[in-house]
Amino acid sequence: MTDFKKKIRNKSHKHEAVSNMTKIIGQNLRALRVSNSVTQKEISKILHVTYQQVQKYESGKNRLSAEDLFILKEYFGVSFEVFYDGIKTSHTTKTTEMIDNISKIKDTGTRQKISKIIDILCSD
Repeated sequence: MTDFKKKIRNKSHKHEAVSNMTKIIGQNLRALRVSNSVTQKEISKILHVTYQQVQKYESGKNRLSAEDLFILKEYFGVSFEVFYDGIKTSHTTKTTEMIDNISKIKDTGTRQKISKIIDILCSD
């Protein structure tokens, strides 16, 4: 197998794993929102997005940024683990630890910059 084919195969596997993770995070957001009697419109106001965007988050069509996950974590008073519940990967613990560490950064501007860097790296 050529190196090119290997790269393509690895990228599609990575994309599939990320897509699955995005769906699970969205499902967990929906469950959390519904169990707290919160509407999609209320979440949209908190995140400064449209309610249609919240629908896309919940369906797994779009990914939540690290910053938005932090905002939701604070709003609902839960840990990051709530959003990652059901994801079967060895990276889950490390990812949760990384997000917890980012959330400890007091400067909002720095947190936003880190979130943008992560978004850029994930869009490759």
